[in-house]
Amino acid sequence: IREQVRQDITRISCLSISIVIVLFWLLFRSLRALLCISVLLLATACIAALVTQWLYGYLHGLTLALGSTLIGVCIDYFIHGLVHAGDSRGSGRSQAMRRIWPALLLGGATTVIGYTALSFSGFPGLQQVAVFTGSGIVAALLITRYLLPGLMELLQVRVQARIKLSWLLTTAAGTRSRYLVIAAIAGCLLAGGNRLHWTDDLETLAPSLQQLAKTDRLIRTRLSGIEPGRFILVSADNMETVLQTAEAVQRQLQDLQRHGQLDAYHALFPWMASRQLQTRHLQAWNKALNPAVREQWKTTLTEHGLKAAAFPPLESARGTLLDPDQVMASPAATLLSTQWLQDTSGVTAVIWLGRHEPQALRDALQTIAGARYYSQKDQLRQLARDYRHKASTLLLSGLALILALLSVRYRSLADALRVLAPATLSLMLVLGLWGLSGAAMGMLHLVGLLLAAAVCVDYGVFFLENRGGDRARTFQAITVSAFTTAAAFASLGVAENPALHALAWTVAPGVLAGLLLCPLMLGHTGKRRCPCTPS
Repeated sequence: IREQVRQDITRISCLSISIVIVLFWLLFRSLRALLCISVLLLATACIAALVTQWLYGYLHGLTLALGSTLIGVCIDYFIHGLVHAGDSRGSGRSQAMRRIWPALLLGGATTVIGYTALSFSGFPGLQQVAVFTGSGIVAALLITRYLLPGLMELLQVRVQARIKLSWLLTTAAGTRSRYLVIAAIAGCLLAGGNRLHWTDDLETLAPSLQQLAKTDRLIRTRLSGIEPGRFILVSADNMETVLQTAEAVQRQLQDLQRHGQLDAYHALFPWMASRQLQTRHLQAWNKALNPAVREQWKTTLTEHGLKAAAFPPLESARGTLLDPDQVMASPAATLLSTQWLQDTSGVTAVIWLGRHEPQALRDALQTIAGARYYSQKDQLRQLARDYRHKASTLLLSGLALILALLSVRYRSLADALRVLAPATLSLMLVLGLWGLSGAAMGMLHLVGLLLAAAVCVDYGVFFLENRGGDRARTFQAITVSAFTTAAAFASLGVAENPALHALAWTVAPGVLAGLLLCPLMLGHTGKRRCPCTPS
């Protein structure tokens, strides 16, 4: 798994960086601008890594793999700075940066909200990812505001877009087109929403090690029929009570086995028996032992070609019982070591199970106090279900918090809803398409939708405010940002870890859909005067 994570990090990072470089070169054809961006991205990644290392003391492989998408997010702010200050010189670069700074700050804040929400998901690995990406975004914003103008001046960077993308603005033909698109997306969501399939199986997020899994199954079929992670726990204050309870459980297991609801089990009996059971067997033996049974014993030995005189005669059992300590002092202890635990809190015995019907087993144990069926797989599914519900709450809470922030900023709920509209519609479209595809969605898909919404809100803010005063230039910067962000997240799709695939195929299409919906939903208004901006 460690080797697989290393390969994923290398593969994703190289692909993400290569795609961003190619896109940047195609759009700007400037080596100096590429050098400037590379220096800033390297500085951002180093700051994020140092902050995470300082807080946690280590960097997880998943953090580095998912953190490589930081390239596509943070480059948005650098691109906006380059595009809007690309034609200026001297102090004009700083002035251009000051003009767009409020929009950058608001867009960065909404994105940080999306990533910060990961830390409240309760999923341990995502908490470190949230710290890594959140600190990287803050660093990128500060670098764009205070260092980018000076670096552009030092390297004499001038940027002119080689590929004009303003023709995409014509997609917003009017109110009628807007309503038609909204109706189409709503129809897609209704059609696909009924077919959405949610999975709570955490095994689908685990690295795929097919060869090891095949070998593991082969070994298990040769050794025993034990189902991993599923067993019965029998607990009590003393050893005698545990043994009596385990024997009661074993009688229920025998019934399940006779009815075909259990293939096999590995109990303590006959290696260990309670004093109560030993006494009952002793009495039954002595009661059944009579001259006729002794004679039958000799006859049976003779019929099988053995000398009866060579075997001891059957004798009555004495009152000495086998103590569990004697068993654990014998070679049988090697077999029983995985089924026995004794500490200050009491005694616990484990009964291993083969293939079985879980519900039938739970029903059989209901009347036996001290016995509990445990299924690690069921526990993990419940844990995943809890994470998914929490991720759903985070998605809605994150959108509500972003809406509140936008409302405070614009002092208008209507403007806040307009900015949030492209992000909301892109989420509806992605959910509808996933439902129509029939593929299962899980907790990380919801996390990906939240991240996509946070990034798309950036584009809505930039487009609505248009602080550079040139809508075509603003949309140029938004388009380049969206392509690089989508490319960075899409590169997660080449990883072997399924957890990264979930983010790749929710964030990338969500970001591209949000880009195309911006001109359609926000219209052709000119530069917007924010209430916070002086006349």
